[in-house]
Formats: sequence, structure tokens, C-alpha cells
Amino acid sequence: MLLLGEDVTRLEPEARVRRGLVRTFQINQLFGDLTPLETLALAVDERLGCGARLAPPAGRSRCA
Repeated sequence: MLLLGEDVTRLEPEARVRRGLVRTFQINQLFGDLTPLETLALAVDERLGCGARLAPPAGRSRCA
């Protein structure tokens, strides 16, 4: 498997993640009432560490 021209086939999972490669699960009806853009925003927020901002503990959200 190539990622940006680099063979990452034999890399450990942690090394793949450091290069930006992540695995997602294809459960496409988890949030059936959200638009595709809203669903994508959830994934991006989680990747940036802001996923808990939907219901953060009071005064503890690091994300705007």
C-alpha cells in the first residue's frame, strides 16, 4: 500500500497513524438524521480532539 509514494505495507499501525493514515468503520447509518456535511464535521472534530465539545464538562472544552 502506498501513501504519498511511500510503501507503508509493513509499517506498524502507530507508524501509519503518524503519517496521517487512519482506519474508519463504514457504519453509514449511525447518525441518520445528520447531513453528510454534519457527519463529516463530527469526524473532523474527533480527529482534532474536539469530539467531546458536543457535551463537554462545564468549563472544560478546549475547542471553540
